[in-house]
Amino acid sequence: MLIGVLSDTHGNTAITQAALAIFEQRHVEKLIHCGDLDTVEILSLFSGWAVHLVFGNMDVDHDAIRDAARMIGAQCHDEFGSVRWGGREIAFLHGHQRRVLRQTIASGRWDLVLHGHSHEPQVRRVGSTLVVNPGALYRASMHTVALIDLSRLDVEHVSI
Repeated sequence: MLIGVLSDTHGNTAITQAALAIFEQRHVEKLIHCGDLDTVEILSLFSGWAVHLVFGNMDVDHDAIRDAARMIGAQCHDEFGSVRWGGREIAFLHGHQRRVLRQTIASGRWDLVLHGHSHEPQVRRVGSTLVVNPGALYRASMHTVALIDLSRLDVEHVSI
């Protein structure tokens, strides 16, 4: 299973549309958004996608985001999300709550921990946990997303 991971879109519709086009071309099955949508309107771009999302520190109107997510069939997990896909335990959060991020990574419970916030793409392994930051689609020197093959836990950062 190939999943797409993005974060820190901050309402930037043009670059988000470009990222979704790449996901479509690569036949991504599911999406995870690691927070900082920043605007409710950007959620309409994700209509038709199997998308799971969490709040970031710039997502101030939680109720409006939850409602907009529900309207397009997206799953809003509030500040911490978890799913089991392709036999992998996956946790995702924005990352601005550093203690929670550190504890999630250190727990050893997750095969994959996804987060954003720093606007810097990153892949690292901590014990048996793969930690991935997809980068950002706004206020970044390079706009990037991550593609992850869950069967092999291979990560590819793609520049937009």
